[in-house]
Amino acid sequence: MGTFIQLHLLTSYPPSNLNRDDLGRPKTAIMGGVQRLRVSSQSLKRAWRTSPVFEEALKGHIGTRTKNMGIEVYKSLKEKGTKEKDAKKLGLFGKKKQDENLINQLLSWMSQNNADYTNTFCYLMKEDFVKDKLFQNSSFKKWYKEWRNRIKQNKKPDKLSLNLMRFTNPLVIPRNHKVEETLDAANKNDLIPLHNLLKVLKKPYKRPKIKEYQITPPTSGKMYKTFCGT
Repeated sequence: MGTFIQLHLLTSYPPSNLNRDDLGRPKTAIMGGVQRLRVSSQSLKRAWRTSPVFEEALKGHIGTRTKNMGIEVYKSLKEKGTKEKDAKKLGLFGKKKQDENLINQLLSWMSQNNADYTNTFCYLMKEDFVKDKLFQNSSFKKWYKEWRNRIKQNKKPDKLSLNLMRFTNPLVIPRNHKVEETLDAANKNDLIPLHNLLKVLKKPYKRPKIKEYQITPPTSGKMYKTFCGT
């Protein structure tokens, strides 16, 4: 590992709440053995972006920030019908009227039953390493039967549909709790978990020994939080 220099700059600000967490409390950090106000680049950028000087200099060239863009993009995609990628994830060839409804039913079932997105497709590909009993759910079985009927309409060998799904659906993803475990081990000078994780993620569509990377984190009352600066 190479040597690097990290600079920490202390800047004086008047009493204010420049950078707050989700509860509105000031973000702080221990620096030089003292608790200090922590200011992220986002809060500084916002101050610059909304300043009269910035607005005057870029007048007519400033975009509108909105939280509705994702909704508008979703509506636009939905109007164009089922995407080819969604069909591939289910091993569907061609396009049938029921395809969009079939896909939406599966997504709705996953949402209602808190089913893991990646592992659901692993189950459909007969790669159910975690043996989740959730897939014995009666509503899922009903959907599964409809999906199998649609597969038959491909008029192609099942092996081709399975290969299409395996080419589109990863068997493993970098789950937050495994990344956290890897970082904790690295901070203790143990890089073996890091090398193992990178080895698996390098070929996410292959089938090595990956069961431990498919297991979802244990359910707890805690809400997992991450920040764009981490």
